[in-house]
Amino acid sequence: MNPFDFSDVADNNTDKLRDLLREYILTSSTELNGELVTTDRIRQYIGTGQVVEVNETESIQYSSVIQTHDAFADTDAGTALLTYLAETHDFEPSTPYLTNLLQHAFRELGAVTVEETETGDENVQELHVTVTDGELLRDVVDECVQILTGDINEQHQYTLRLALGGVIVERGPVEITDTHRLRELDDGLLLGEKRVSNTAPETKRGKNVKSWTAAAEIDMSTNHAFSDAPPVAAEFLAVTLSLFSQSWIAVKNAYSVKRSFHMRMNTFPAPGVVDASLAEIKPEHTAEISELLELLRPYCDGSTTLRQSSPYFIRELFTSPINLALHHYGEAIIRSELPQSSIGRILFGLEALYMQNTEEETSSRDVARYAAFTIGQATSSAVSPDQILTDIADAYHYRNQWAHGDQTGEIAGDLQERLFGYLRCAIVVFAWIDTHTGLMTPHLDIESAFIDESVRGEFVAELNGLELTDYLTRLPENDCSSD
Repeated sequence: MNPFDFSDVADNNTDKLRDLLREYILTSSTELNGELVTTDRIRQYIGTGQVVEVNETESIQYSSVIQTHDAFADTDAGTALLTYLAETHDFEPSTPYLTNLLQHAFRELGAVTVEETETGDENVQELHVTVTDGELLRDVVDECVQILTGDINEQHQYTLRLALGGVIVERGPVEITDTHRLRELDDGLLLGEKRVSNTAPETKRGKNVKSWTAAAEIDMSTNHAFSDAPPVAAEFLAVTLSLFSQSWIAVKNAYSVKRSFHMRMNTFPAPGVVDASLAEIKPEHTAEISELLELLRPYCDGSTTLRQSSPYFIRELFTSPINLALHHYGEAIIRSELPQSSIGRILFGLEALYMQNTEEETSSRDVARYAAFTIGQATSSAVSPDQILTDIADAYHYRNQWAHGDQTGEIAGDLQERLFGYLRCAIVVFAWIDTHTGLMTPHLDIESAFIDESVRGEFVAELNGLELTDYLTRLPENDCSSD
């Protein structure tokens, strides 16, 4: 459901409101044309690595012109709109409200330009507002009606914009759901906003604080699960994308743009950790990411006061049975260059699932067996259970060597990648079993499946209903593919 769809609460005369708004925008553009305005120059700090480029852009300051220009409010179009809102909806917008509405419309239409004047003052220019009555205007009016209807019905609505590190978006934007979008960085969505440069002074110390690689948007409203906790919504998306892509994706910066004409913008900081790898998200990944968001949503706790993009906080952000495994997954990914540490974290994650959520005492040998059985069944033999068993046993062997001081043994590069894949699969398996079956009562009695044929048959029948490829790409058997 799109939280910005207020069709169920809109009045039956929406067409009339649309016509009134259209005429109001057209009339106001004519009235404001030729006014004198001031311009400001804004610095933006953009860059990657140790190189930061300072761009100066010119911002046209014409809100004060709108507020002081009484003629547009006294036109027939302005009077008709205000009368309709007051009589039909008991809604009397203020002058700042109408100013924000017009600025939004003009910005979306690309209607505002300026020309130099003969005064000789480069900061004072002549305003030109050109609005054409066509399809683009109709689209902008529809959006204004949507926002206005939300304000009339006192619906809190805004778009949460995120700067993400550790992921690139190919051929974007990627529309994941009605409310979630990913964008390429070069579309200027984030870098074009003034508030983005609020951490720019950090560049004076030679550090690049703009280490993001992609942008994301989440549409929010009072009926959104995390309406009162936007940082949680941001982290939930980042963790889900991390699990999907076998990478660590961090929220580097986030701010909310209110979809209301009452106020303009509200920001909050969200510092992140250093990226370990660069994942790729493509439009063809939309279905899997959408399904994964839906699967993990019941386990994301919106009551947390989480404010930092770090694997450490995942255990607070999510609930059992997957919270500890997700925490160790994130720690393993960001330590991927240190296999002695990373593989240990992978095993911690598997143990958090197969030791903490199964009956009786479970040994490390059982972890390997249980993972091979559940993941092997869920992937419809795409991943060999024997291979899973061997790989996890090898991982324990290496960990034991390292724990006893042997730092010389090298592991095959693809083993670590497969182990990452097994943990990702296991997290999805447990979330799916807990959500879609009755096997968690409250623990998963896997041992009985090994000794009782009828119990094993029930397990197999349930697990055969799970296709991991509905939620994940780059499964362990094709970890070197281009997906």
